[in-house]
Amino acid sequence: MGPPVRVALLGGGTFARSAYLPLLTPGQTDRTLIGIWSRTRESAESAAGEAGGVPSWHGEVGLQEVLARPDVDAVIVVVAAQATLQIVRQALAAGKVVLSEKPAGPTVAAVKEVLDWMQASGIPAARWSVQENYRGESGLVMAAELARSGALGRLVKADLVAELPMNPGSRYYASAWRRQLPGSFLLEGGVHFVAALRLVCAAAGAGEPGRVSALLTRGSEGVPGPDTLVGWARFDGGVPAGVSITQAGAIPRLCVTLVGTQGTIEAKRGQWGAWTAAPANSYTLHAESSGDVPASVDQRVLPFDGVGTQVGAFVAHAAALRDGRDAELDASLSVQEAARDLALMEALLRSGERQGEAVDVERLA
Repeated sequence: MGPPVRVALLGGGTFARSAYLPLLTPGQTDRTLIGIWSRTRESAESAAGEAGGVPSWHGEVGLQEVLARPDVDAVIVVVAAQATLQIVRQALAAGKVVLSEKPAGPTVAAVKEVLDWMQASGIPAARWSVQENYRGESGLVMAAELARSGALGRLVKADLVAELPMNPGSRYYASAWRRQLPGSFLLEGGVHFVAALRLVCAAAGAGEPGRVSALLTRGSEGVPGPDTLVGWARFDGGVPAGVSITQAGAIPRLCVTLVGTQGTIEAKRGQWGAWTAAPANSYTLHAESSGDVPASVDQRVLPFDGVGTQVGAFVAHAAALRDGRDAELDASLSVQEAARDLALMEALLRSGERQGEAVDVERLA
């Protein structure tokens, strides 16, 4: 193993501090935190204090300073989606390896502009990754592996049910940028959930979602625009998937189900209907197969660990790029995958705005 990857954290907000700082604090052998940048001095200094007093920078001048530092190999960008892409471009232009938090950008069109700029500028696509932790969650990855094994037989249908309360008790409720994002909280959280659906359906051989329909409603007066979406997606192979997402409920829950001719796989997070013995915020995975194969039942409890898994994969990737080794990007970190999540949510929201009219999902190379 070579020297640790030297990382700067760009962002000092709630999620940057709660999810990323614990992964960058002393004790890691493959990474070291050089410092933290944030838009305001107060946020930068507060986050740096939580990280043990590492250097901090703030504002546009501070951003240029940290990006110019030769002792920074990689940056992790955890800022408002509306500001993400400009910072990603600046970091790439400065020669840094970049990991940005989902969503990949505020719109698919904006993400495509950056990808086109990278190609025109000769910047390798592998230098930019997007962290979508649902593609790295052990419970969902294991569900995908079981689907890929053929235990389901032929996939008949899939279902996604996601209930994530967005109320004054949520630490994100007052988030201005989430409220101002096209699709607001529904899009910002929805890309997580459809990432899970796409992951397991692709593993089962369904391909990509090509056409969708949805209805939108609003269950809470405290959030801008619709907070509930119910609809369907039809995958390339003709497999239908139900899609039900709300942020107006009271009990958090995620459930992804695959039904095949020889079995069923269900991955669930949240205490509603989960095993009473399962730790809070973990996944329960239940798989049953029968028919032409010996009947079997597989039940497991798996941790909610996607952010840590993906940051670890990114650090290994950044080290390989730095050292000139083979640096093929883990598919779970692909910008294109994150953009496809965004494209699916945009299509569902567009259908909802048209009172359920079926629309095509934008295809990305």
